[in-house]
Amino acid sequence: MIRIAICDDVTAEQERMKSLLVQTSLFDSAEFAFFKNGNDIIGSYDKGERYDLVFLDVDMPEVNGIEAGKHINSIDEKAILIFITNCPQYAVDAFDCNAFHYLLKDSSPEKFRLVITNAYESYKRRHRTIILSTKEGQVTVNVDDVYYVECCRKHLYFYTENEKYVTSDTLSQVCDMLSPLGFYRVHQGYIVNFEKVASVSGTEITLQNRMKVSMSVRKKQEVLKAYSNYVSRMI
Repeated sequence: MIRIAICDDVTAEQERMKSLLVQTSLFDSAEFAFFKNGNDIIGSYDKGERYDLVFLDVDMPEVNGIEAGKHINSIDEKAILIFITNCPQYAVDAFDCNAFHYLLKDSSPEKFRLVITNAYESYKRRHRTIILSTKEGQVTVNVDDVYYVECCRKHLYFYTENEKYVTSDTLSQVCDMLSPLGFYRVHQGYIVNFEKVASVSGTEITLQNRMKVSMSVRKKQEVLKAYSNYVSRMI
């Protein structure tokens, strides 16, 4: 069950946000939690509670939404943070805590639905797993944990933050499996998780954990276009 937290100091705004979410028909079985200020939701996290989607008003008393978002992100990087506010000037600050999006309260229904649908797809993706057949046996890996896949000497290496899994699958097979999940073949020997890309310079892709992957010169324009399209869908 997806868990959704709504943090806003105005009760009517909490109810409005829940109503808008329910109207999308994406969260029929969701569990909702409501908080009046940043301190309250921080306290909930500090007690061990976790939420999949977190909606934060920016302008709140005591601890504002940006500060609360940074605290949440430091504890749970998988939480999808969406700021809902009347204050566009804080958008840059919001992305300091890896916000998924920054929505103005007067956004059109179409814009709201697009952002929420993308957030829901990201949630599903972050909880999707794949089964890898390794020498040690079958291993279940969360798709979102994979930074990139490397092909070397008839073996594939799946790199996560702390682990490396070796399989005998072909790169083409894995590319077909991962392409619908935001991965792209950037080189004859590499598939990259676009969600993990931090920057692109020349023919080198730097990932969020500072790993670097080479991009094919021949495929550079194709890869950049694909990455641009991916980013556009997520904003």
